[in-house]
Amino acid sequence: MRILVSGCAGFMGRWVADELNKKGHEVYGVDDFSGGFERNIPKGINFTRLDLRNEDATRTLMEHIRPDVIQHLAAHPHEGLSQFNPIDIFTTTCNASLNLMKAEINCDVKRFVFYSSMARYGNGENGKYQPPFDETTPSSPVDVYGAAKVAAETSLEALAQTHGMEYVILVPHNVAGEFQNLSDPYRNVLAIWINSLMRNKSLYIYGDGNQERSFSFIKDSLNCYVKCSSNENLNGEVINIGGGNPIKLKEAVQITQEEFGSEQEIIYVPKRPREVKRSFCTIKKSQELLGYEDKTDFRTGIREMITWAKSVGPVEPRYLPFLEIEKNVPITWKNQLI
Repeated sequence: MRILVSGCAGFMGRWVADELNKKGHEVYGVDDFSGGFERNIPKGINFTRLDLRNEDATRTLMEHIRPDVIQHLAAHPHEGLSQFNPIDIFTTTCNASLNLMKAEINCDVKRFVFYSSMARYGNGENGKYQPPFDETTPSSPVDVYGAAKVAAETSLEALAQTHGMEYVILVPHNVAGEFQNLSDPYRNVLAIWINSLMRNKSLYIYGDGNQERSFSFIKDSLNCYVKCSSNENLNGEVINIGGGNPIKLKEAVQITQEEFGSEQEIIYVPKRPREVKRSFCTIKKSQELLGYEDKTDFRTGIREMITWAKSVGPVEPRYLPFLEIEKNVPITWKNQLI
């Protein structure tokens, strides 16, 4: 099968592209390196550097490749940052997706696998729905990134049903593991903490640390993502994938310290605007349809991630040179504390 993986130089995209290639598929990758790295591109795939917001270039690429399936992971997945870089994050998440969908339909691609986000659920309509959220929970994002993902989802449903294209919408949960971007100071809290420890820096928590998240480790969910390329029973499905065991951030940071063997100071700073307090989902549907197994407990997963990170070594955070909106910026970003 010929499969295009967008965002293949990023964390999850790298894993998906590599696994599909190992399974014998003809894999094409695309990435603009805005959040990924050339070193992440798996050997043996056909790679093109491209910003999918470029409509003409996206159409040309699709006409050249004409894949059977698209695994679409490319985006700037920054919930917190999206209130300060709304145009960049909305266009890389929604506009780029629409360009790819349009080109896909015109090239008669069979299936579009769209990677959405936990951000689609927000606060469960201001507390009307309580976590764990299931796939029937209405979308009610509270940040620009979540709004962009939901807009892309809705557009995909409309276009697919109009033009007879198969589609699957996946909702991964706080995925972590090897190859995660250690230099991003805005997202992926586990990678931020680990890189801070390697640099002998303090660890920061926004708010009181009672935020609940359900981390999942990439090796547990990877096979589920791959199955979505060919499983005939998934057309039109929305599926939560990942971690079934929520943990409070103040507990997660303590375990991270213990596994690293560090006693660096933990500093609590004001909560970020629009941050969801409790964000985790049911995994029953992914278990039934895709055979998902939550094998890796948090302590084991963070231990493996620390081992990998130490092999890479500490890296300096890559702060953006400017933000589209400079008001109310979290102190950790404004003063580059991470």
